[in-house]
Amino acid sequence: MRGLGYDVVGFAYGLAGLEPAIEARPDLLLTDINLKDGDGIELASEINARWPVPVVFLTAYSDQETVSRAKRVAPYGYIIKPAENRELEITIEIALYKFAIERELKQTQALLSNALTCIGDALVFVDADGTISQLNQRAQTLFGRTATG
Repeated sequence: MRGLGYDVVGFAYGLAGLEPAIEARPDLLLTDINLKDGDGIELASEINARWPVPVVFLTAYSDQETVSRAKRVAPYGYIIKPAENRELEITIEIALYKFAIERELKQTQALLSNALTCIGDALVFVDADGTISQLNQRAQTLFGRTATG
């Protein structure tokens, strides 16, 4: 990993990696699924329960049950071993980029929601199908309904 230009903040073999990860707060979690002392999916789930971090699985397991379990933590990548350095590098780069874009989108949505709350006039947003997608508080009071109601 260091050869790819990334700093490795730690190694762990199972849920023992939880505490070091909490301390280090890495920008990305790269983990196998079948760990010596635990399960990488469980580790990723525990870490993401504490703070959001993009997860990339690097594993030899590609059976449907394992992939289905892995999808529960919404990984940003799933690489089957053996992997080439370039494949790993691209997956990490895309995962970090997508995570940053999603974080930006969430911040923008929060700002928009806050702005809608603060505006005194009634605002109604309608999607292309004519369905009300958002109402500010004034519009909800005026029409006696919410966007979903």
